[in-house]
Amino acid sequence: MRRDKMACMSPTVKLFSRSWGAERNGAPVLFLHGFWGDNRDWEPIAKHMAPERPCLALDLPGHGRTPWPAAGDAHGFPDVAADLARFLEDRGIAKVILVGYSMGGRIALYFALEHPQRVAALVLESASPGLRSEAERPARRAWEAEWAQALESDPIDAVLERWYDQALFASLRRNPTLLAGMKARRREANPAGLAMAMRCLGAGAQPALWDRLPELSPPTLAIAGRDDPKYVDIVEAMAEIQPRLHTRIMEGCGHNAHAEDPVGYARVLREFIINTGDFRDESDSMGTNR
Repeated sequence: MRRDKMACMSPTVKLFSRSWGAERNGAPVLFLHGFWGDNRDWEPIAKHMAPERPCLALDLPGHGRTPWPAAGDAHGFPDVAADLARFLEDRGIAKVILVGYSMGGRIALYFALEHPQRVAALVLESASPGLRSEAERPARRAWEAEWAQALESDPIDAVLERWYDQALFASLRRNPTLLAGMKARRREANPAGLAMAMRCLGAGAQPALWDRLPELSPPTLAIAGRDDPKYVDIVEAMAEIQPRLHTRIMEGCGHNAHAEDPVGYARVLREFIINTGDFRDESDSMGTNR
């Protein structure tokens, strides 16, 4: 069963959500997409998970059906964390199993550190705790500013082609049908919202979280695709800092492991949930808007 609704209203943003699975007791899985994505990216995973556990997926600000708060307004990591906390409060959800990919993973990590009581377990896919040194920040912010400017001034098809020409997405080019479907969805995006998300939620704006990894209290799994060596290295570096971190390197996948192998990815999630606890929740786990 799937229900679509405008999930909540914070002072500045409405978060659109999609849900799968019957309402039942137990912490739901909450999925956060990456840059230029939306809730639809998680549908294949949620359909595999929903028979056993309710699932939710959000459109983050500037993506899908969630608008950016206002043209030119900054809405950074603390603001999005507040949006997520309000979303859970309004739904009557005490805790979630929080799964985030790339930008969504960076937001998920920040949220888990700021609101650990809300996170029963955390899954980070192709996600970084941020830049390793402040010296890297100016160059990263300049790179993100160039992409934001392109989104505001160039034809979206041209920017989209350049985006997926990056080495980071090389493994997607082995599956032209998958890549074509992703591009078709992304052509529906609002370039102005994406540009603001790039400026405010990019790695250049992300608070550095490496030193906070020892604070992580929820059971945490970090996933990377074998064909994404940058993030394999990041996962291994995170595990050195936080020895309780579980890691999983998925073979035959790159940066978008959940898209490239949804069945295998759902299996990894299911195994992690089973092995680390039932994550029961005293609230109405899928709740109703309050």
